[in-house]
Amino acid sequence: QQAFGKLTLALPRVRVNGSILWTPTKADGTLTAYDGATPNFINRAQSGLAANIDRGYETDLTSGTGSVNITLTPSSMLSARGGVFRDKYNDTGIPLITPYTYGNSTESVNNIIPPSLQGPSGFPNTPRAQITDFDTTKRMTFDVEYLNVFDGAGTHSIQGGYGFQRTTNDINSFYPGGYVNIFWGSTLPQSGLTGTYGYYEVNDRWIANKAGNNIHSLFIEDQWNVNPRLTLNLGLRTENEKIPTFRPEFLETAFQFGFGDKLAPRLGAAYDLHGDGRVKLFGSWGLYYDWTKYELVRGSFGAETWCIHYRGLETLDLG
Repeated sequence: QQAFGKLTLALPRVRVNGSILWTPTKADGTLTAYDGATPNFINRAQSGLAANIDRGYETDLTSGTGSVNITLTPSSMLSARGGVFRDKYNDTGIPLITPYTYGNSTESVNNIIPPSLQGPSGFPNTPRAQITDFDTTKRMTFDVEYLNVFDGAGTHSIQGGYGFQRTTNDINSFYPGGYVNIFWGSTLPQSGLTGTYGYYEVNDRWIANKAGNNIHSLFIEDQWNVNPRLTLNLGLRTENEKIPTFRPEFLETAFQFGFGDKLAPRLGAAYDLHGDGRVKLFGSWGLYYDWTKYELVRGSFGAETWCIHYRGLETLDLG
């Protein structure tokens, strides 16, 4: 489903536009992949699949934009526009059961464990699922531009401006109690760790915390009609970008690109070969810089953690 609204106000020298879009999505139930040794076979008990019946997700996307265009003179204009974007994702219907998987079969201990616990390698109690309690991204933008058209060695249409963008990401994603691998009747290599029934490892994986950064940008561009047959496009854009960490209590900024690091020129030319508009020769060249994605920041600067704990298996109470 979605909802959309738009408002426009037109005055003799001012035009105002505003819009909002809301697009929520919800899904219930998750299909289970075949993982057995033969085609179309699932290597788990029917009770282990019950959790997927209610497992789903929700997304809530909301965006709004607004702009103001002011005609200053017949040859100049001032424009400003802004926008907000919010994307929230969360999993639903995933039980808070610590998932475990057999790292090997129970064959070596079948004589001392009950039949209800016996199983092959890879046998799980419930589908392993990392629960995203929330993953929210917000982006706010603002741009102001000035356009002026004038004559001088041809006709110039010069446009310049400033842009601001702030992006934040807030996330909490985890395995309930970690996820466990059980090694029946085995000893942890190189350590000698074991218990009455073997040993197990607890993988405690989290993606958590909040980070945000600002990007400032400047640009200028000239569409220069040198004569009726030749048009040049000359421009330069630059940005100042701070890349944050998800642990600001230790390090607020991971690294930064200054205005001198992201100089991006634009060069283009178009030539009307015969002067009648039927054949045109054109070419362009430029440098372009992308923004640093938060996937890099999550993995390298504090959001993602993974700790593995090894313990001897001394009980048959696997719950």
